Amino acid sequence: MEAELKLDGIAKLIGNQEKDPPMVKHAQHSKYWNEWLSAIHEELEALKAKEVYEEIDKLPPGKKAVESKWVLHIKCDKDGQILRFKGQLVAKGFTQIFGQDYTFTFTPVTHWESIQSILCIVAINDFEL
Repeated sequence: MEAELKLDGIAKLIGNQEKDPPMVKHAQHSKYWNEWLSAIHEELEALKAKEVYEEIDKLPPGKKAVESKWVLHIKCDKDGQILRFKGQLVAKGFTQIFGQDYTFTFTPVTHWESIQSILCIVAINDFEL
């Protein structure tokens, strides 16, 4: 019997009760463990290639590492056939403490008023954008 599809992306059921494992330990006990392991290694290699982190043996005194979690997802086509297994390592940023783990934050967001102002300047001065 075909399972009902849930579209929340976390517990999408496919085929005969195959779903995204909530944790790596669940993936280890699935029949697709080799595929999940390959997806995890693929993600780690991609992160290393982008140089977004570095492995260290020991943290400085008084410091703790930001926790992380693996998010595992089965990518399917429109018919529910498995296309690939995807693993993504995400940082638990909410475990950071202001002033200890970081001192400032920023978000590169443009305000609509700024865009309008630039467009007005371009139009008034007949600049090319």
